[in-house]
Amino acid sequence: MFIYPSDVSGNVSIAVPRGELISISSQGNEQSFVWGSRATPTSPLEFDQLATLFNAAQTFGPWDYPRTIQILNRQATVEYAVGASPRLNSVPPLVLENFTPVSLVEPADTFIDLTYEDDGGAVKLVSEGEHGLTEAIAVGASVYVTWATGTGVDGLYEVTALDTDTTGLEITINYPYALGLGTPTVAVAGDEVTLATVALPASSVGVGGALLVEAELSFTENADAKVFSMELGGEQFLSINAVNQESVVVQRTLRNLGAGEVLTGPLSIVGPGFSGNPLLTLDLDLTEALDFVVTADPAVANNVVTLRSLRLTAEF
Repeated sequence: MFIYPSDVSGNVSIAVPRGELISISSQGNEQSFVWGSRATPTSPLEFDQLATLFNAAQTFGPWDYPRTIQILNRQATVEYAVGASPRLNSVPPLVLENFTPVSLVEPADTFIDLTYEDDGGAVKLVSEGEHGLTEAIAVGASVYVTWATGTGVDGLYEVTALDTDTTGLEITINYPYALGLGTPTVAVAGDEVTLATVALPASSVGVGGALLVEAELSFTENADAKVFSMELGGEQFLSINAVNQESVVVQRTLRNLGAGEVLTGPLSIVGPGFSGNPLLTLDLDLTEALDFVVTADPAVANNVVTLRSLRLTAEF
């Protein structure tokens, strides 16, 4: 049902049966206000404000008692639906995407106890242990660097040069040299590193709606273990070891069942199709803002994992 814009405020009351939900969207130039009757019946009914909606949608309920919902609206188009899985037709999908490739390479676990030097205005990381990297693979990819007790900024930084292949002790990165950056540490083989973090806004996926995940990744093709994973709100739903593989296309659906449950495919499946493993049920409340995270963990030095693109489509 729709409530259309008006020059005067309108107040619409909707009965929501016990155990059912109501989804409401408000699109327009002004906020809409949502109120709900209190649990203890009174005459006249007393209401508490549940939400303020401005170009947004939200699902409310279920409750263990019948409830009257009031929507106060003026210069906005409001759509509402009541039921066990109420769907709205007027809410456009929310698309979050990143098409900038992110590549990770990790040196050997001997590349520790680092200092840094000036290499033509760029930071050169120096260790007493070998880095285990080769120019052909590592240059152009990024290492993950953290800094302690200084002004350095943690992050992924492109490798621009090595002193020598494999047995070298120095890695130059695309980070401006300065005094006082602090003590650097580099993620080494076997360390899990975040390639991308995307903030999923609260209530962007309603009950019955879904988050569609599309991603493309590439790898150094060999027999070494290279794990990449995906999680939402700290709940991991995908983890794949890309052994002897060069690329993968990920297409996953996370379905909001409501009541804090999200249904998706097995942990080791990248897309639609049959599996001998059970579906996953994630303990997630999609009325809250959550982080979507992609990580990589090459087990052996001199292996590159690249997140080529990532697209999230939130369907209310």
